[in-house]
Amino acid sequence: MIQNINKNLRKYNNPKTSLNQNQKRLNFIFSTIIIEDMPRYYMHNFPIMKSTIKLNLLILLFLPLCSFSQRCYDYFEDALYLSKFNEYKSLADSILEIEILNETKDFRVYLLKSKFEYEKENLENGFQLLTKAVKYGCHLRHHIFTDKFFKKYINQSDSLTLLKVAKKELVFPFEASNRLSIISLYELVHWDQALNNYTIRFHDSMCLSPSQSRVLELKITRNMLRQYLKDYGYPNEKEFGSVLVDRFDLVVIHHFEQVDSCEWLKSYYDEAYKMKKITPQRYYELYDKFLVYKDLPQKYGAFTSGRKINGRYEIYPIEDIEHIDKLRKQLSLSPLHVFLKNNNINIPENYSFDMKEYVNSIRNKLSERMN
Repeated sequence: MIQNINKNLRKYNNPKTSLNQNQKRLNFIFSTIIIEDMPRYYMHNFPIMKSTIKLNLLILLFLPLCSFSQRCYDYFEDALYLSKFNEYKSLADSILEIEILNETKDFRVYLLKSKFEYEKENLENGFQLLTKAVKYGCHLRHHIFTDKFFKKYINQSDSLTLLKVAKKELVFPFEASNRLSIISLYELVHWDQALNNYTIRFHDSMCLSPSQSRVLELKITRNMLRQYLKDYGYPNEKEFGSVLVDRFDLVVIHHFEQVDSCEWLKSYYDEAYKMKKITPQRYYELYDKFLVYKDLPQKYGAFTSGRKINGRYEIYPIEDIEHIDKLRKQLSLSPLHVFLKNNNINIPENYSFDMKEYVNSIRNKLSERMN
């Protein structure tokens, strides 16, 4: 491991690369990691924040790393689904309690548990859970500052405290096995986003047509994507956090505009699944994505997007929907009904779901995990 670290450090500190160029890379990461997630008016209250975070980032590049195993089944999916029903909220709460007792680092668990506590007027507990969610990588602006529920409870003082937690105690993505992969991953996802937005916003003033420009953009980001996967493989969600891995998946989705040129991705996903670096949901969604983009029925029902028909989001066709839950159970995926409800996609008419049987299975799982 020491040899690999030294090798990577030599690669990063290439004598042909000037200190100014390296500093620019760090400035780029700082601007994308921190500024994007903090409202501008908060930044004015922290004049020394920028320089402090830059220093912290430099230190974190050389800190010892920690890793932890990934569980297969996503229990949060059950908790989120059950939380939508008043009669099953206590059951959802129990699922969250066990996840927290098991020291989960899934920020979604802490966000949902925080909402439960705020609803019970346990404001102090709710806020403590919210700080945990921030520590484990939730998106401050998207998940908290602009969330209608939390806006009812969070004041300016609370917001400043959360920003301090993000500054000093953030876990993700700094648990990456290779610290230098953080730089490459941020460069990849932001280049992709910037190029995509540029074409959308400024296509009228470009010499190329939008379609021609898009071909060139995909060529640029595909080269970056290939290089990233070759150097580091698929990013481990338990090291980078789900927010950043979602951004990586968005890069992949953009390339499915040319689906026939994406076959090479499968080997990297297969390796990641074998090494437990990717969740079953992300893995099987890739394979369903190939089918959907080729106008073929899904096999696993794992594609998270619905098609809009008459103002409603409907699921893309599934190959064997009558036996889909049996297949999904074998693959450690939640029932299709749960998956669709959590992603705001309507339930297809030719699909049946036994709520009573499902709830009983959840209770049995809880008993087994508690014992």
